[in-house]
Order: sequence, then C-alpha cells, then structure tokens
Amino acid sequence: MDPFQKFLGNLSGSYYPLNGMTAAEQQQLIDDHFLFDKPVSPLLTCAGMARDWPDARGIWHNKDKNFLVWVNEEDHTRVISMEKGGDMKAVFDRFCKGLNDVERLIKRKGHEYMWNQHLGYILTCPSNLGTGLRAGVHVRLPNLAKVRKLRMPSKAGRNWFRDGAFLGSVCTSFAHHTRRS
Repeated sequence: MDPFQKFLGNLSGSYYPLNGMTAAEQQQLIDDHFLFDKPVSPLLTCAGMARDWPDARGIWHNKDKNFLVWVNEEDHTRVISMEKGGDMKAVFDRFCKGLNDVERLIKRKGHEYMWNQHLGYILTCPSNLGTGLRAGVHVRLPNLAKVRKLRMPSKAGRNWFRDGAFLGSVCTSFAHHTRRS
C-alpha cells in the first residue's frame, strides 16, 4: 500500500517506485528533473547507500509537481517544496504542512525520525546534522555568468554557490541551517 495515498487536497499525488515505473513514467520524471541516480561516489557506495539498488526507492510528487518526497535516495526521506515565482511563504507553508503529514504517516507505522539531544536530527550526510533542513533557491540572473570573478564557487556568509552554478543563466545558492553544539 502506498502511504502517500493518505495525502489530501493540494498534497494528493502519485508514488513511482524505481523498480516498478514504466518507461514513460521514467522519462517524465527525467523531463521534470525529479529522477535521482544511483550513487556512484566511493564515499556513498562504501557506506552501503547503493545496496539493493533500486529496491525500496522511489519518488512521490503531488499533482501540481511542487511537493516531492524522495524515498531512500541518500537520506531515508528527502522532502522538497518548490514553485516558480517569488512566493517563498507559500513554498514554506507547503513544506511545513507536507513535512508534518509525512511525519504523521511515519508515526502511524510506529516509527519516527532519528533524533539525538546533542546532535539533533540524524541524517546520512553529516553536514545535515541538526535540523536536517537545507533551503535552496534557483534564481535566473542572465548576465551573472559574464562576471569572471564569480565563476569559482564562493562562500559568502552561510551561502554556498555550488560547482556548475553559473551554467547558463541560473544561479543556485544553498543555505545550510544546522544546530552546532
């Protein structure tokens, strides 16, 4: 049974297991930039992250394609809320509602997110310890790629520009917010 079937309203959608989707579903997920790949990094594969690939892995998204849950991609669940435009409040509200619904479904099954009083929430990637939250913003800045000084990944405060962030005219910035003890 698909636990995500319990989502209602603007969170209702479909789950696509990696080992059970059709070729058309796979192509649509690729076209939507939703499909994730098998880990190839030695750090990830040595830690067992590709074990039993692709079993027990999949992607769920709502009908509007602005709320996603990646199941067993790197972390057990990766909850994503997004939309085009500048309405960050709507994105955050959807994220909070969806995250609470995911947690409610997990608890109904007798499980909960792993948490430690000293470290906060425990995730696969140590850089995400603490709140486990990472906020990302994609901004269209057509002339930014022309500025030579900004071509290297830079660190300004707590924002990181990742490699390839200046390809084309889209700049990607991620801000990690983790609890430090």
